[in-house]
Amino acid sequence: MFLAKEKTGLYLIENGKLKPAKNGSKYSNDNKVYSIVHFSNGLYIQTSEGNIDSYSLSTGRIIPVNLNYFKESYVAINVLDQYFSSGSFSDGLLIYDRSFRLSYQLDISNGLIDNNINCQFLDREGNVWVGTNKGISKVDVISPVSSFGVNYGLISGVESICSFKGRVYFATLSGVYYLNDSYQKT
Repeated sequence: MFLAKEKTGLYLIENGKLKPAKNGSKYSNDNKVYSIVHFSNGLYIQTSEGNIDSYSLSTGRIIPVNLNYFKESYVAINVLDQYFSSGSFSDGLLIYDRSFRLSYQLDISNGLIDNNINCQFLDREGNVWVGTNKGISKVDVISPVSSFGVNYGLISGVESICSFKGRVYFATLSGVYYLNDSYQKT
């Protein structure tokens, strides 16, 4: 497990102790860590500088990923080890394949409820739930987008998404919500 400290960089938690990660100081001060994702047999770090880096745990070697398209993003997840999903500040969701080629971009023009992505959650069925400032979008990476916003009673920004006992919960600025099995407002 990793954690990033703002002024000193990347750390590894080993045997219950905090230990500086090799070359972890690269991720201090102005180059903050936004996401750390295990993906495609590697560890990838998404930073405030707008980069995705490949990080070697054994050597500390950092290799910038060459992206054919990138927007400043701050939340990323692994989607079934087939896609790297990167949520941007203002350009929606960027979905990369295993070679980090942009497979597609989801935004308000093609179904997302909002372009500002605050959080992402992958459920057991492989759906990506995206929390935005205007509500939630449910994305099946292969299929269309489902959105849940004001029409479902979500009137403020979604800050976190999690699953508990078979339900997906949404933490918002105005409270915690969940959708029942038929996606009705609850």
